[in-house]
Amino acid sequence: MQAANRSYVRRVNEREGRTGTFWEGRFHSTLVDTDQYLLACQRYIELNPVRARMVAHPGDYRWSIYRANAQGRANALLVPHSAFELIALDLDERRRRYAEFIEQGIPAGDLAVIRGALQSQRRLSERLAGSDPFRVAKGI
Repeated sequence: MQAANRSYVRRVNEREGRTGTFWEGRFHSTLVDTDQYLLACQRYIELNPVRARMVAHPGDYRWSIYRANAQGRANALLVPHSAFELIALDLDERRRRYAEFIEQGIPAGDLAVIRGALQSQRRLSERLAGSDPFRVAKGI
């Protein structure tokens, strides 16, 4: 398998003008241990295609869960996280508040904290600078 992988990577790298392994410096993870951090990370992920200028709105991205969580589109692969379900008891209100939370954008401080946690691959140890997802979502 290793020899097949090396051969395949070599061909792809030649074709794409790249070097190195497929996963070199690309995969980072960090512990998501609070509901606040989970929703902040979800907002970060939802807005990645917007920041990359692939789409104008998170709902326009084909693979976004925004379509299910905010717009109510069916997604057989999605099981809503309990943090999403805590946003509001009423499903329509939950979707509205989720959309509002995502569309607020990511505060610059939160963006730096999330990226720092990903790069260090350690648990997020700082409180996120931006709005509390539950506070915003519940209209407090």
